[in-house]
Amino acid sequence: MLPLSVCMLAMRLAPRLRLACPPSPPTCLIRMTAEPPSKFIALMAGEDAVRPFELDPVVSRPVAWRRSRHATTDLGERDLTAEISDPAAPHAPPREVHLAKGLLSRCEVSALRSAFDALGSGSAAEAAHARVVVEDGRVVCEELHRLLQPALESRILPYVRQRVDYGGGGGEGVVVADALLRAYREEDRRQALAPHFDVTSFATVILPLNPGEYEGGLFLQPGADRSSRLLVE
Repeated sequence: MLPLSVCMLAMRLAPRLRLACPPSPPTCLIRMTAEPPSKFIALMAGEDAVRPFELDPVVSRPVAWRRSRHATTDLGERDLTAEISDPAAPHAPPREVHLAKGLLSRCEVSALRSAFDALGSGSAAEAAHARVVVEDGRVVCEELHRLLQPALESRILPYVRQRVDYGGGGGEGVVVADALLRAYREEDRRQALAPHFDVTSFATVILPLNPGEYEGGLFLQPGADRSSRLLVE
């Protein structure tokens, strides 16, 4: 198993019409015979630094979660939601975030992490400390996509589509644009990803693959000032 500080699966979702591919497959994905240069090498440079971990006192306020209003009976109390706003813009509409526990089973997580380890180095996105699974709607890693696909079709995409609305037509047209597994490891000098906006995404899904095995984690920053950061627990 990987000696990870943090390992997570990140997915960017986009309206179906954004992708230059036929609309017939459920997730609108194209399989490629060769791996092209990855855009993530330049887009996800992150922060290369090894330093003792110290919890930022600013990132101490937790998100105020509440029970989701969506009828996801199989998740029950594990399905939470919250609205976050920029304190400097009180009249701006809030943004909605969701927290779901159990979208991936322990067996699925173990299989993804083992496959990530077995693939080793040599990825086109190696400089980004990641293994790209889907890029611009195209499958670029068959091994990881084969493991992810059942959960993606039966749980993850239905969960997202129930909670978003694109152009007044609901979320049925939302598909996967990008998906990647990313590791933050002390030994390869990668411990953090700089604050950023997923400007090309309609929605973003983050799935930690080793919760409880690291300090720190994901935070949200709705405003320009770091004092607006909220820790996702």
